[in-house]
Parts: sequence; C-alpha cells; structure tokens
Amino acid sequence: MLKKSLAVLATLAASTLPAAAEEISISGGVDFVSAYVFRGFQLADEAIQPYVEIGKGGFYTGVWFSTPLDSREFFDNEVDIYAGYSFDISESLLGDVGFTRYIYTDSDGESDTTELYAGLAIAAPLDPSLYLYYDLDLEATTLEGAASHSYPVAENVSLDLGGTLGFIDADGDDFTYFIASAALSTSVADNADAYVSVSFGANSEDTFIDDSNDLFNNGDLTQLESSGFWFGVGFSASN
Repeated sequence: MLKKSLAVLATLAASTLPAAAEEISISGGVDFVSAYVFRGFQLADEAIQPYVEIGKGGFYTGVWFSTPLDSREFFDNEVDIYAGYSFDISESLLGDVGFTRYIYTDSDGESDTTELYAGLAIAAPLDPSLYLYYDLDLEATTLEGAASHSYPVAENVSLDLGGTLGFIDADGDDFTYFIASAALSTSVADNADAYVSVSFGANSEDTFIDDSNDLFNNGDLTQLESSGFWFGVGFSASN
C-alpha cells in the first residue's frame, strides 16, 4: 500500500473528539470530495465517502468508506474501521486513544494496515489538538497538530475555518504537510447539518495530481505537484 505508506486521515477527523455521554450515540453522514487528500497526499480524484459512528460514555467505534468515482485502478476502494476511548484529563484537557484498521478491498489484504493513535485536545480558543499516529505494518510515524474556529454568519449558518500541520516519518522518508480549509455549514433539521467547503493542501514533496496531464492513461506517475485545491459537500446527522 504505497499510498498509505506515504500518506500515513481528517483531516478533520483527527481534530474532532467524540463527546463523552452515558447514552448510546449514533452519528453518520456522507461527503463528496473533488479530491481525496489524506495527510497531505492526494490518494484519489472525486470520491464518495460515507461514514457511521456509535459511542457510549468515552468509548466509540465507527466505519468510514471512500469510493473513487473514476474507474482507474491506481486507487482502491478504502474501508477504515476504528475504535477508541476519549477521557477527561482535566477540566480543559481531553485525551484520546485508539486504533484504525485500513482495508483496501481490491488488494486481497496485501495493502491492509493497522495504525495506533493517541491525542490531546485543549478546551481553549482555536480548539488546538495534537495527535501521534504509528502504523504497525508500515512502521510509519505521524505527528499532527490542528486548530479550528467557527464564526456565526447568519441564523443557523456558520463559517468554519481549520488548519492542520503534520510531519511524517515513513521508513526513513520524511514529509511535512499543511492543510487549510473553510466551510459554510448550516442546520437543515434537528441534529442534521449540511456543508460546502474548499481546502488547500501543500506537501514538502510532490504529492498532488496535476489535472492538466493525463497522468494515468499515459502511465507517467511523475507529473505531480506540491500543492492543490479541492472542494467538498456533505451531510451529517446524529441522534
């Protein structure tokens, strides 16, 4: 699984911790993205990405899918199964530990990997968080920091800004990446939201597909760029 060994994703998910609750919580949604970018690496063009998560107390588990819309075989369908536990360290500090199993349905198990993670989130302006990931199969380590802020712009509408900075050590290869995003979110019903977003990503290496080149049909995998833009739309709901 070369793409995961290089990428070793939130995204957005890494900076959002499940809230502790005694009742069983169920949440889910579906996203469409014009490019699937994971930790500064573009892994696919357009993709549909549904997910569902169940939690009780600090425990949570979920499954996340990514299905590329292009028929090119370079990218696999991906299924991520994860579970973890979040807990209060203090009134303003939250801890989070868990694992993710990355499954690629087209690889007959040869590309599947398991990753452990541990993180801290601070209840402070910009909601800062810091996560450490270690892939047991790829022997790859990722350190990722994130921050975000939400601005109300109208009734039931907010502008959500986020930024992520990460460092990857993958079998001796080092990568540094940055991702910035802006999203307009709105409540469409009780406990249901929709959003549209635009994101920019940059990597210390060339990891973004240059859409001006017919990259895969001509077999040239060297026509890459060090940065790129993409957009997304999505819907989420919870009980």
